[in-house]
Amino acid sequence: MYSYDVRDAANRGEFDKFHNVSTTYGLAQVRVYDDEGEEQVLTVFITMCECPVCDGRGTYVNPAIDAGGLTPDQLRDFDDEDGYYEEDDDGNVISYGNSYLDGAYDQVCEACGGEKLYPEIDREKTPPEVLALIDAQQERDDYESSVRRAEMGWGW
Repeated sequence: MYSYDVRDAANRGEFDKFHNVSTTYGLAQVRVYDDEGEEQVLTVFITMCECPVCDGRGTYVNPAIDAGGLTPDQLRDFDDEDGYYEEDDDGNVISYGNSYLDGAYDQVCEACGGEKLYPEIDREKTPPEVLALIDAQQERDDYESSVRRAEMGWGW
């Protein structure tokens, strides 16, 4: 069993922090909440980077298939009837005609929508007072996440 897979986080919308993204102007909006729960919408400068979920491929294997990892035997189970596999000197499977390796279980990346790029805050251009609010929100989110994990017995 696995406890965390970034693909599951993307499927839950945890990478949906940017709104009204304009790659033309390099701007986006971010929602933050103060201690009383009041929402503020902040405009930030962004730069487009390789998507951290799909590593810039635009797709990834459905986490329901391989989130816990696959053994070589499980990987062989995906071999098509006319396909075959070999193992290199280190025991790694090299497959030909394997539906898993050929992308049959891939889905569009939920974080970047298949665009292969993902916005990141440009910390050099965004005003420090805006960054301070965003960083405070991130600290609150991280704390709440750690409490949830501890309550579920994940221990971290």
